[in-house]
Amino acid sequence: MVPELTVRKATVDDVARILPHLRQVDREEALAMGWPSVEAGLRASVEASRDTVRLALINGEPLALFGIGPQPGSVGRIGVPWLVGTAKIDRNPRLFLRASRKYLKRLSGGFDLLVNQVAAANTPAIRWLQWLGFSLDTPVSLGPYRTPFCRFHLQVGCRPCA
Repeated sequence: MVPELTVRKATVDDVARILPHLRQVDREEALAMGWPSVEAGLRASVEASRDTVRLALINGEPLALFGIGPQPGSVGRIGVPWLVGTAKIDRNPRLFLRASRKYLKRLSGGFDLLVNQVAAANTPAIRWLQWLGFSLDTPVSLGPYRTPFCRFHLQVGCRPCA
């Protein structure tokens, strides 16, 4: 069967749809960041990213849930991109890569800078972020378990005047 990708606006209800299928690495990263549960972290991310949150489906089954929310308390147009995925990403890498580049461009229009953290042990996510053009900083310990995370960032809009 040829994989068919569908991407649509997501809602908080989609958290329950993707949650049972999440990759273990995404579960571990959410908990390492200090969320009381993976579900709580996803619900908060979906709520914060209301205008940009999307659910990607492959042949009707969850592939990824993603969005870009405004950075709380920031001055300027700083977005916080995030994505959680299922094993279907690993089984459809080309489709995922093409779609992720397309949707990064499409959803980042309201921001000048994108910034977030990725677990330093999440090698596939780090490779993907670098492929998308993000820069990564040296790992620092974060969260309740002092897990090493790398800050990643990408200038997407106008650069501030000097």
